[in-house]
Amino acid sequence: MSKVKALLVTLANVAVQRLIALRPMLRRIVPRRLHHRVGTTFRAALRAVEASRANAVPALPRPPVGAPRSLPPIPGLVLHVTESLGCGGAERQLAYLLKGQAARCDPAPQLVGFRLGESPEFDHFAPALAGTGAVIDTVTRTATAERRLAEILGPDFVPTLGRDLAWAPDDVADDIVRLAAEIVVRRADVVHGWQDSVGIAAAIAGLAVGVRRVVISTRNVSPPNFSYDRPYMRVAYQALAAEPNVVLINNSRAGADDYAAWLGVPPSRFVVVRNGIAPAEIVALGAADGAAFRARLGVPPDAPLVGGVFRLHAEKRPLLWLEVAARVRERLPAAHFVIVGDGPMRPLLLQEAGRRGMADVLHLPGAVRHVGDALAAMTAFLLVSAHEGTPNVVIEASLAGVPVVATDAGGTAETIADGVTGIVVRGAAGADEGPAGPPNVAETIADKVLEVLRNPAWTKRCREAGPRFVLDRFGLERMIVETTALYG
Repeated sequence: MSKVKALLVTLANVAVQRLIALRPMLRRIVPRRLHHRVGTTFRAALRAVEASRANAVPALPRPPVGAPRSLPPIPGLVLHVTESLGCGGAERQLAYLLKGQAARCDPAPQLVGFRLGESPEFDHFAPALAGTGAVIDTVTRTATAERRLAEILGPDFVPTLGRDLAWAPDDVADDIVRLAAEIVVRRADVVHGWQDSVGIAAAIAGLAVGVRRVVISTRNVSPPNFSYDRPYMRVAYQALAAEPNVVLINNSRAGADDYAAWLGVPPSRFVVVRNGIAPAEIVALGAADGAAFRARLGVPPDAPLVGGVFRLHAEKRPLLWLEVAARVRERLPAAHFVIVGDGPMRPLLLQEAGRRGMADVLHLPGAVRHVGDALAAMTAFLLVSAHEGTPNVVIEASLAGVPVVATDAGGTAETIADGVTGIVVRGAAGADEGPAGPPNVAETIADKVLEVLRNPAWTKRCREAGPRFVLDRFGLERMIVETTALYG
């Protein structure tokens, strides 16, 4: 029976790996309204298959001793590695950092991404980096990577690396091989990986070819809080945490502590580098045209407007956001609501809004290029996430002088001066999507939103205190200097 089970697990793993390889094509074939459900189901199956495999990392790969290397590292050359430059908080911070480093570092930093150029949604921040001097490219294909590694590090390198990575899922091992080639061809001295799966692969690839320093930017609370978690992540992180030349970053103290508890390492193993906000954005927010944004939506100039800026994904809890909106409207019928952003839960949100008779007061303009216009139009900003790292949108709302009401998810509370720039709703974060969760959570949050809407003093106070609070804690120059210093 055990042999039959082992065969079934092997066949399931092969099937899962084939589906991973076909992911770009499947995203185009599957209707957008089904992306969320299909993705959630697939990730659950992936975890179930991988959980049956051995989950111990025997040892991380090391560079071959005495191997020929015709392309030695260039001192100070930093290679950033990401999934994409899509419209997300981590990608925005990466774009800020690349732009800042390109202006002050010689040689200029480079960036490779797995999904750059796949579709416009994965290149959102690419235009902002044009002309900066930063080199941006797509990760090379596997066959090319193996050939270049054999040329530079010798014919035995790839087979040896493959044996060292026998513990890893096939797609992860493949990513590591591809990134190892990028590192040696580009002659990187430092490798900086962004977010969990890419950060782990970049770090292991860096160790395999012997870079001087490896940095991983974790941007949230730990993976078990999300559907993308995979069993290999914990053991890989634990092995990397034991490496002296690996630096682990998080952008909030809450996020760093959560990772440390998950991995069983001291909280001091993670360096906290808070997000930075670009001074140019402060100017843009100050000059934003909120009246024009309201007019485009059809919102009356004097109507209270509760807004949010977030992806329509489960961890942001858009159905709970709508539940709060419905309760606010019951007590303040003139109120309107807007969510800036897009995602797989949009059809479900529209359906629920129609069922509640809110289709005429819930506005979903999708992603917008100038978020400052949207913020300037809002009377209050609402975020009800179950999990967060450091939400840039909360920082930007404070810069725009908009009072914030937010759940205490991850590092969110660290972005609010509670009672001054907004209200932190304690005990309202959690894993459940929709109105379910802590008792009366929607009513509790709605009470806080109404407290802000009914007190004009909130707006006056936030316009003065918000920008000052943000500049003190989230300056862009500080973020660039602190991060670059970690490269040694």
